[in-house]
Amino acid sequence: MENSDRWQEEVLFFSGDKCFADQLEHIDRAQTSVDLESYIFMGDEIGRQFEDALLKAHHRGAKVRMLVDGFGSFEWINTRYAEVIKQGLNVRVYHPILLINQLLQNDFTWDSLAKVNERGTSLNRRNHRKSFIVDGQMAWVGSMNVTKVHSRHLLSDKGWRDTAVPVKGIVEPLQRGFDVIWKQGGRANEWKVWKPEFLKSIKEIHSALVGSNYT
Repeated sequence: MENSDRWQEEVLFFSGDKCFADQLEHIDRAQTSVDLESYIFMGDEIGRQFEDALLKAHHRGAKVRMLVDGFGSFEWINTRYAEVIKQGLNVRVYHPILLINQLLQNDFTWDSLAKVNERGTSLNRRNHRKSFIVDGQMAWVGSMNVTKVHSRHLLSDKGWRDTAVPVKGIVEPLQRGFDVIWKQGGRANEWKVWKPEFLKSIKEIHSALVGSNYT
């Protein structure tokens, strides 16, 4: 397969505030689709800005998909997930921590406890990827999660210095990578059996951009 890593331009962001502002601006301008994948998504000032922007894009008619990790975004899942789902946002959770989620939501069953041992070896299989794709033409990858810890505007010199790279042009391989992981996600109270085939699918996407983001 031909290597498709020929995007038109890229920029380096070391400031979370600049990166988030750029992403939010593109969400506001999105016409067809927005795909957001984050290990940590928090319900803080930054996370709420993204929630609002994604919901507005959804209500404008854009296809919006949001994928978070069951452990990294655990707090958000148990405080904000139900509300944004109710408002129409399409959210999937990768490997939710079922037993704790069900206890917090008063949805516990003894069957849940019986399955903890069965699934225990899979609990550490987490999705640390951070990718964000708008209209299939603009994408961001890097090490910034959706949380205020990257914001010096909010936290002054306590804000973390991290890196994000927006690329414009041919981002189809990254889109395919998102689609593969999306199929592994589900509801916050749903566990999908982890299949090694999905990792093979990622490796078959011949793209340095995808390979560096999916490791």
